[in-house]
Parts: sequence; structure tokens; C-alpha cells
Amino acid sequence: MNTLIGILGVLSVLVSTGDSLSCIKCLGSSKETCIGSSVTCPSDNLCANGYSLTNAAGTLTPVFNRDCGPRNQCNLTGSVTFNIGVVRVATTCCSTDNCDPGIPTLPSNNIQQNGLTCRTCYSGNSLSCYTSETIQCKGVENKCLLMEKQLSGTFFSKEALRGCATDTYCSLLGTQTASYDGLNIDMKVFCTSGTNSVHGGFFLSTTAFLVLLKYLFFLN
Repeated sequence: MNTLIGILGVLSVLVSTGDSLSCIKCLGSSKETCIGSSVTCPSDNLCANGYSLTNAAGTLTPVFNRDCGPRNQCNLTGSVTFNIGVVRVATTCCSTDNCDPGIPTLPSNNIQQNGLTCRTCYSGNSLSCYTSETIQCKGVENKCLLMEKQLSGTFFSKEALRGCATDTYCSLLGTQTASYDGLNIDMKVFCTSGTNSVHGGFFLSTTAFLVLLKYLFFLN
């Protein structure tokens, strides 16, 4: 059974000055560090760290990465809760060549129900996930989410899940297409605004570029 997820990695940044930062780019299955080479970032990017921790059916999967990242994706936290687990993510940034902004602090686990009910399911072998099962959302997870993810290249996987998500995850840490060390990542996130009802339809959230991890949903 695939362990599922990991989402995150991060990105790129600096203010629009015409200058470009050099930042370390790497990906690893640790919460503290990874080793990689220095790359030149776009002129509007910063050096970013991204950390995600997935707890799926009791199995913990940490993912840590360093890269360039857009300023609007700096110092953010978000989470997704679904029928068999939860994914928590966070980012940090700094603005000097090859700087290390430190280990991002993950958001706390949600405890208090907020009145929103979402459909929930997980599929480890397709891009569709339909169910009548529901989940009671908690804390600041005020959106119903459908996520579809396909990996190709050095690893092939199709996955889908439905559950509760934070607005930050839906609008900034979600939809993306990227390539990393021969791994092609195509992830789409669809969310509905939080209301006190069960959501069945979804609309495409704001697209944001994320450099994701090497093994996003999986680890056998």
C-alpha cells in the first residue's frame, strides 16, 4: 500500500531588483536537511525551505527541500486532512546567496470542529476519487479539497484524494507542474469555499508553482 503524499517542497524568490540570488537546490526524506548544488534563481525569487509531514494510516513520511521560491509562498503553513491521514506543510525564506532560512515550523494539529463537512477518500492508482464518505473539518481547514496527482519519468504514479484543507493550501501550496531530477510532477487542486454543507463539486484553485518532492504520495 502506498503511504501517500508528502506534499511540498518549495519554491523560489527576491525582490524585483534585477539581481538574482543563488540558492541551494535539494530534496530529502528528512525534516532537517538535504544536500545539493547552488542554482541561479529568477530575479524575483528568494531562497526557500519547504517541509511536509504526512501521517497516513499511522505511517509518518517527512520531506524536506531547498530551492528558489516566490515571495508570496514564503513563511506559510497549511494542511489537508482526509479519511486515512493528514498532511501538514510549511515554508521559510531568506534573501542572501545560498542562505539557509531554517527548518519551517509545521502548523499544529486541528482539534476543534468548525462545522464544515466534506467528502473524503483516497485512491492510489487513479486520478479519480468518488465517495459518499464524509469527514468533519476542524480548525482552519475551511475548504473542501479534491487533489489529483500524476508522476512520470523516474517514477510513475496516479493518485487522488478528497478531504478538508486550509485556504493557504488551496490557493498557494496546491496546483503545480514541475520537473525535478527526471521526475515530472503534475498536480491539480480543486477547492470549494467553506460552507456548512457537504460539497460534491469543485473549482480550480489559484495556480502556484511549487518544486515538489521526489516521492510525493508514496514510499512503499
